[in-house]
Amino acid sequence: MNVIKAMMEQAEKYPDKPAIHFQNESLTYKELYERVYRASYMMRLMGLQPDDRVAIFSNNRIEWIEVFLATLHAGGVVVSVNPQLGQSEINYILNHSEPKFIFAETDLLGNLHGNSFGAEKVFLMEESFISELENFSQTALSYRASVEKSEKAIYSMNRKEEDVAVIFYTSGTVGQPKGVVLPHRALQWGISQTSGYWKVTPEETTLNPMPLAFAYGIVIVALGTLFVGGTLILARKFHPKAILEKIETYRVNVMWGVPTMYIMMMNFFKEYDKFNVSSLRLVVCAGAPLNSSILDRFNRTFKTLMIDYYGLTEATYITSFDVEKNAMRPLSFGKSFPGVEIRLINKEGREAGVDETGEIWLKAPSMMIGYYKNLLLTEETIQDGWLKTGDIAYRDEEGFYYFIERSKDLIIRGGINISPTEIEDLLYQLDNVGECAVVGISDELFGERVKAYIVPKRGKTISEHSIVEFCKGKVADYKIPEIVEICEKLPKGPTGKILKRLLRTS
Repeated sequence: MNVIKAMMEQAEKYPDKPAIHFQNESLTYKELYERVYRASYMMRLMGLQPDDRVAIFSNNRIEWIEVFLATLHAGGVVVSVNPQLGQSEINYILNHSEPKFIFAETDLLGNLHGNSFGAEKVFLMEESFISELENFSQTALSYRASVEKSEKAIYSMNRKEEDVAVIFYTSGTVGQPKGVVLPHRALQWGISQTSGYWKVTPEETTLNPMPLAFAYGIVIVALGTLFVGGTLILARKFHPKAILEKIETYRVNVMWGVPTMYIMMMNFFKEYDKFNVSSLRLVVCAGAPLNSSILDRFNRTFKTLMIDYYGLTEATYITSFDVEKNAMRPLSFGKSFPGVEIRLINKEGREAGVDETGEIWLKAPSMMIGYYKNLLLTEETIQDGWLKTGDIAYRDEEGFYYFIERSKDLIIRGGINISPTEIEDLLYQLDNVGECAVVGISDELFGERVKAYIVPKRGKTISEHSIVEFCKGKVADYKIPEIVEICEKLPKGPTGKILKRLLRTS
């Protein structure tokens, strides 16, 4: 079913029901979709054509969801820009995607430095004086004022399943962020699993602390909730106390997050166990495998079902556990969803047997079309219709999958992908750096932390502090090395390749 059509049906069924609660604002389904219609019509009047790109550069807020849906409604393509990224990454994404419109928050406009990146209009999402947009001259408009002037046009572009819906930029192992192109088909399938597999109902309230800039936050949680007529509690950012308060205040039934969030919640709850979280029916986790100690501790603390799932931006989510059977297993990420095919391919290029490891190859209705403007990488990643994930796993005799490692050189900190190569390229800009290697080291809270090994040039010195200071403002804060070790040499193999596996365990 078309995403917009499904949302329209919920507005007709539940016009006066709360759709979203955010901070001090609440919108009913009727109010939400009237805003969507007006924003869509406003974009069309200003010249948006089918497949034109619309960039959203904002932290979580109701307007983020409005603009996302309005863009799809008008036939455009959403470009999601993660506000946590560094300046060079933001510049690259906006230059690479060439948006017709940019929707941004006031406090993020400084990152644009008056550059509209060729966009015809830049819309400010908050109520604000237009003087705050003076650097953008004639391209700047107030989003809310523009929408209020617009009519409510009940129409929707007739988009096909394979038409592009959204581009999410994600870190790769090398180079600049990759633009993952998802069609309407992927959104439709992804959001339908929220109700179909995890049994979210119109009567339930869900909580989203995940950034809407990620596929996890907007597709699986936000749209998945609105697709069935549920009520979405949207957090601007994650903080354990604020999240626990929302669970109690709104009697939240289902919550999504990553292991780091749940560990922080458990640590806070242990000290301040005054919160009533008895309404929780289900807690969903992604981003890293859950070990038995975290599962046991969570079950003891919150007394509710926690399940894990496996997914990636290129295919949203593809495995999880049967909620009705309560079949969660430590370190496993479940069985494949109906309609998903998975193969494990070993180093010899053959399909792995039971309990044998191999790279995860998959086919799924939620698969991407490819990487934006990168045919070579697309052809390397998708072969004969199979998406090569770069993740190594094994399958037991009952069909449960277990994550082993990444064959790709990625760091995952708090559920977010980080490219070591990107940080290494930055560090090599320092004159005193002779060699460097960036790896992820195991961490109980974040899963992995970023560590940089630095070999100074002969006769030169460099400090750990100077490394960290140099990185600030050039990459996202979460990518800055938290640990820096100055060393005389790096371990290498016969060909001179740096042996990062030794650095990870040293």
